[in-house]
Amino acid sequence: MKKRYIEVSIVSLVCLVIVFVIFNWTIRAVIHNRSEVIVPKIEGKSLQDALDTISVLGLGVIKESDEFSSKIPPGTVLRQTPNAGMTVRQGKIIRITLSRGSDLSRTDNKSCRAHSEKEPIGI
Repeated sequence: MKKRYIEVSIVSLVCLVIVFVIFNWTIRAVIHNRSEVIVPKIEGKSLQDALDTISVLGLGVIKESDEFSSKIPPGTVLRQTPNAGMTVRQGKIIRITLSRGSDLSRTDNKSCRAHSEKEPIGI
């Protein structure tokens, strides 16, 4: 009985080692087989231009958030992570924050009132 227990233990250990080696080999082949690319600067670009630039390199994009900015037009990339110039593997996701443009609720009452009166603007 004791001899059988030792045989089963040895066979189980060998199988476990084989599974571990195959798993590590597979993971390395899948992850480390991807080419390295340098993250481009997409801050200041429109969303479409940013997507075009990123997709050519085999990278992905996720919009993390959007923020009001009086200086940056709506739909323009404010920030990106990882930063431009970093080396990453293809398939990496670039997280971006988009501009929502100016926050009109934060302007003074005179400018809001001037635009809300019945006279057309710029005609």
